Amino acid sequence: MTEASEQNAEPPQAEWYYAADGRQVGPVSQEQLTAWLKAGQISPHMPLWREGMPQWLPASQIEQLKGVAGGPPPLTSPVPGVTPEEKKVKNAKHNCITMFVVFALFSLLFVASALSRLGAIGAGASYGGMGCMGCAALAGGIFAAIYLPLRWRIIMQLPNPYRALGLIGGFGLIASLLLVMVGVIVPMLA
Repeated sequence: MTEASEQNAEPPQAEWYYAADGRQVGPVSQEQLTAWLKAGQISPHMPLWREGMPQWLPASQIEQLKGVAGGPPPLTSPVPGVTPEEKKVKNAKHNCITMFVVFALFSLLFVASALSRLGAIGAGASYGGMGCMGCAALAGGIFAAIYLPLRWRIIMQLPNPYRALGLIGGFGLIASLLLVMVGVIVPMLA
């Protein structure tokens, strides 16, 4: 080759090396590397290097390879999803409804039990100790007594229907717990 033809000749194809599993792999041609990036066989974050580069860089930061990778477009807005605060509010709404429903069911059982003991309905049931209602009131009351102070700030920021259900249910369960405790303790003292 003459000196003039050597100056007009294209530079030899760049050979690339990439890091996989903590080891250097290659060399591979730029065409092969581009094909792998387009096919998603290697990540745009994979470290690459070729002669003339001072350090290893992710494929996405190398000028000749920008826009080649078939990954998602760059993120321009926050990723949609539920923030931790939104999750707390959602859980608080569910718990407020649950406390109200448990309190309403307990209240119905309490009224039915009272009417039964008075002979107004049924044969009159006699419960030993706390009974089923007492256990339910105990569990619900303890839950409400712990939950209300922990989530008070969130409950008070809920829309009114949820806030009302939570407060009625929570304080109702605490009152039920106290009634059951009095009903169990007073006979023991007599």
